[in-house]
Amino acid sequence: MGSEFIVMVKVDDRYSFYICDEPDVWVTDNAGYAQAFIDAGYDLSYVPDDHERSDTGILTKTNITKFLDKISSQKLEVSFLNELIVSQLPTDNWYDIAALIPQVIYDFDTNKYCSYHEQHIFDKFIPSCWTSDNNLLDNISNELKYWVVNGENLFEKCCKET
Repeated sequence: MGSEFIVMVKVDDRYSFYICDEPDVWVTDNAGYAQAFIDAGYDLSYVPDDHERSDTGILTKTNITKFLDKISSQKLEVSFLNELIVSQLPTDNWYDIAALIPQVIYDFDTNKYCSYHEQHIFDKFIPSCWTSDNNLLDNISNELKYWVVNGENLFEKCCKET
């Protein structure tokens, strides 16, 4: 999968999964993120007016659906993600599996998030009303845990140990 990773989103008690190859798009406080570039002397005039985040400076429960509609082509089904993981097994290269497990999780119902991604922009540019919660995956239904294969939780095996 290269540099792509999975983002899990919860809105109105429904979960969805998206493939991401551009981490900047998933920064919750995009307005603050852009301002940091401007403050550092970068010219952002080249950014097109119709980019994915043009009208969602800070992602909230009221505008997340608009953003998700714009990136609907990046949405992935749970069954497809499970098939991808199964196709990698057996493996000694757990980095391939780790890329298929949610690395950024946003719960817009409770304003909680969790990031396992190596880039710290997801933590740095988060609104103050949000809290970090490393247990967001614990309470989702088994049907959504596509990383559990033959009873083995590959998230715990490959991601929490690394």
